[in-house]
Amino acid sequence: MTPLESVTGPHPSGWEIATLGNLCEMKSSPKSLEADIAFHEGVPVISPAQIGNGQIDLLLAQRIPLDKAKRLERHRLRLNDIVMIRTGDRLEHALLTGDAAVQAPIAGGSCFRIRVISDDLLPEYLSWYLNRPAVQEWMGRRDSSGVVRHRRMAELASLPIPLPALPEQSRMAEIGRLLERKIRVHEEAADVARRLRDEVARSMLAGR
Repeated sequence: MTPLESVTGPHPSGWEIATLGNLCEMKSSPKSLEADIAFHEGVPVISPAQIGNGQIDLLLAQRIPLDKAKRLERHRLRLNDIVMIRTGDRLEHALLTGDAAVQAPIAGGSCFRIRVISDDLLPEYLSWYLNRPAVQEWMGRRDSSGVVRHRRMAELASLPIPLPALPEQSRMAEIGRLLERKIRVHEEAADVARRLRDEVARSMLAGR
């Protein structure tokens, strides 16, 4: 296996390989963002707390008042943008869809935006590809060292991405979604079983 294939995996010879930096635009959050944050109304700000299981939950997100958000229009997120956690040990990201996309949030200081700008790449395929273990390992090796790990956009720009035909990208992403959903269902069931086990143990030890 070549060094390239150690990241992309074996793939048909007809597939092109491009880099993330050539296929996407990456942008960090505005530096003055934290000073404008309110707590109840306005434009949501995505932090790592809003990202989990490949989804974005804005219910408890902090917000920027609408009047202050006007000067940040170029930082507003769009449908199918990817938001990646920038700092810490969690190598997670989420694809912006549904109601979260309608609200056009802004990526907070601990996150950054990845926007597909190439017609040869589907956002949902990229999101699936970024979750592959070999790609996660590649990204982890390029984190800056220190007390807090830090993802560097300049390093991520060199990530190689294989480009099958768009219908094949769509098929791969859909299979990935279905399997992730099945994994979450099993994890939730296992969590319920663990809680039940602990409760039964406590009851039996109490003589009930």
